[in-house]
Amino acid sequence: MKTYLRIFIFGIVVIASIVAGWLYLNDFKKSSKAAEAVATIAFTESRMAVQTGDMVKAGLTITTGTLPMSGIDLTFNTTGDNLDFVNFQLPTGFDEQVLVETGMTTARADGTKKLKRLMFVAKKPGASLPKSAIIVLYFKVTNRRGSSDTSPSYITTLRVDTKYSTVVGPSIPGNTFTLKGNANIDTVDSLNFTVDSTPLTPTPIPSPTPTPDCRAAKVPEVTCDSKCGENIILKWKDVANEDGYKIYKDTQTTPLRTLGKNQTAYVYSWCGDLNQHSYKVIAYNNACGSQSTTLPKIDCACKKCDIQATPTQGVIQPVNTADIILKLNFPDVAKDVQTIRNVRVDIMNGTVAACPACSQVVSFTRFGNYFVSPQLSFRLEQTIPYTVVVKQAITLRRSYKFVYLQKNKLLNCSIGFDSACGQLLSEIDSRPMLSGDTNGFDTQSEGYNVIDKQDLSAVNIAVNDKTDQGDMNFNGTSDTVDIGVVGKNFGQKGD
Repeated sequence: MKTYLRIFIFGIVVIASIVAGWLYLNDFKKSSKAAEAVATIAFTESRMAVQTGDMVKAGLTITTGTLPMSGIDLTFNTTGDNLDFVNFQLPTGFDEQVLVETGMTTARADGTKKLKRLMFVAKKPGASLPKSAIIVLYFKVTNRRGSSDTSPSYITTLRVDTKYSTVVGPSIPGNTFTLKGNANIDTVDSLNFTVDSTPLTPTPIPSPTPTPDCRAAKVPEVTCDSKCGENIILKWKDVANEDGYKIYKDTQTTPLRTLGKNQTAYVYSWCGDLNQHSYKVIAYNNACGSQSTTLPKIDCACKKCDIQATPTQGVIQPVNTADIILKLNFPDVAKDVQTIRNVRVDIMNGTVAACPACSQVVSFTRFGNYFVSPQLSFRLEQTIPYTVVVKQAITLRRSYKFVYLQKNKLLNCSIGFDSACGQLLSEIDSRPMLSGDTNGFDTQSEGYNVIDKQDLSAVNIAVNDKTDQGDMNFNGTSDTVDIGVVGKNFGQKGD
């Protein structure tokens, strides 16, 4: 009986032990399921090539699927001497960092191992907690030489220790995820990001092949000749690589004329004065430019004619009048203008008019590089030296003294030399009829008979308004050439 009782009691103990063991094992498994919840961790890149001084940005992603996270405790290290940890970016969804900790450094064959620990927490309600995060780590590339190396090692590995890094979540039993990441060569409990900072080998730049100089060559010499009263003739030798030649006068920046290829002469049909002017010839190449923009140059003047032909049309014998024909220099007139209208001629005896009708407004006609008046008749009672005063509406007024006029005689001051013409011959070129005075014949107007700011303003307005009121070279239009005429003569005063 005792034997059966012992067997029964033993059986009950065995059964109870089995049940207790089963319950214990079931409870353990239930609590261990928290450790089976997995957070996946990975680098956004596995390898990066950089250079010394660059800033490396390593992105680390942590994902739990649909389960929320309330904290991340991250441990990582860098093995190698070329990366310095600089900063990190707080992941979106997390409120603050709890711990930023630098651990020990350990010398290794592949460089110094430097430990780092970061901890973040999220304080949101459970439903609002993040289910994924991106942690951005910043490193500076230094390429320092190793303590035992004669040359630096340029490979540095950033490792995250998944064994000692944790992710916690309040809705999971035990509140701890298992981290799962890619394995590293040393241990399965970490994942790697490799930085290669090997210096680039510079690609040798080949020496450039010398390019032949295709610019137009310098014009070596310019000579000058002229035909009296008609033109100036410039001559030079043809040079290599030219597409043509540009002719410049004085300090002008716009060419006087642009010639085509292989030209060796230019005839400038102008002799407005007998003064010297500077001319230069520049060879040009449309594609390659010119070897010279300043030289050579030459000073040249029109030759003075000893005798000039006499205009015969319209000459009549005077009857009880003193008649005169004038030849004057209007240097600002365009080359194609043949007639200058509205020129007023006054005969003065001292400062008063020599006779009641001693003023006429007439037109002058081009003759060569000068302009000649029609035959003018005045009823003068005395044969004495008079002053001939001339003004066009937009020119300065000029006074020519010592002109002897006598009744029943024509004094032709447009030909040859007659001492009775006085200053009409001796000062004809030194006192030209300069354009630029916009005050007309109004002697009471402020600025009359002087080229000043008022005139410059009036010409600018005429150019902008496209009227002919600023026409200074008598070509019928107001343009920038007329502004240039006023600028050239600015400040000049008449007699």
